[in-house]
Amino acid sequence: MARRPVPSFKSDPVPSGPTVPTLPPYLASLLYLAAAGLALAGVIRGQRSLAKAASAIGALALLTQALTLAPALGNAGHALTLTLADAASLVGAVVAATALLGAARSSLGGAAVALWFSAAVLAAGTASHGVYAEQAAPGPELVAHIVLSALAAGLLSVAAILVLLLASQSARLRERRPLGLLAALPPMETLENAVFRAVLGGFVLLSLSLLSGFLFIQNLFAQHLVHKTVLSIVAWCIFGTLLLGRHRFGWRGRQALRFLLAGYVTLALAYFGSRFVLEGILGRHWG
Repeated sequence: MARRPVPSFKSDPVPSGPTVPTLPPYLASLLYLAAAGLALAGVIRGQRSLAKAASAIGALALLTQALTLAPALGNAGHALTLTLADAASLVGAVVAATALLGAARSSLGGAAVALWFSAAVLAAGTASHGVYAEQAAPGPELVAHIVLSALAAGLLSVAAILVLLLASQSARLRERRPLGLLAALPPMETLENAVFRAVLGGFVLLSLSLLSGFLFIQNLFAQHLVHKTVLSIVAWCIFGTLLLGRHRFGWRGRQALRFLLAGYVTLALAYFGSRFVLEGILGRHWG
């Protein structure tokens, strides 16, 4: 049975040519920062109207980010190009979308401030067009893998952000110190449930991402994917252990925090670290 062709990757510079006019790369970040500022003002003043305004600006930022990022992902069926900054931007878009959904349901409270700010940081390099970028025919396997990877990393980033807020809230309560702005966070049980929903969703998407990745991998060593694959599998095992421990043994608190942060750091090394080493240090890429 003939083997299906798989996407090929090159480490050559992306050729220059006609480009589609794009919005300034930093515009989405500025809008996300404005959303974070309005959300924070809403928390301080206790005005729900400011939170709604923050969501409106955040939605505009997400649309701006999508329009800015689209040309970097390929034009009119040409080669798919994705830099490290664009990969981070995709994760930021997922974080921003989560902030929007949470704000619409009034379930995030002051946590939206941290999510909008995180989205601003991740979107800062959108369409910055580094010299080296992934180049591949945008086949369905590769597109599915990129989308699933970004969704998984985005949801697990949300879980990491929320668990840090939860840990700060818990520490203040244990020490009987005033909560300050942390008082705007949802109740600890609500926030903890949100963390594990994000972990579960991210784990499912990470599983699908790993499966889809094996469809286009030809040679782990030739495509410089050994470290990325191994670290992703390790992160998958850590998150799987965390969910199992939560389900069977009721893990929570510091134990759950350690597992979640260990899994997230491992995943970040796989998703961002491997790209940084290849692009920024070695000047190489897949293929």
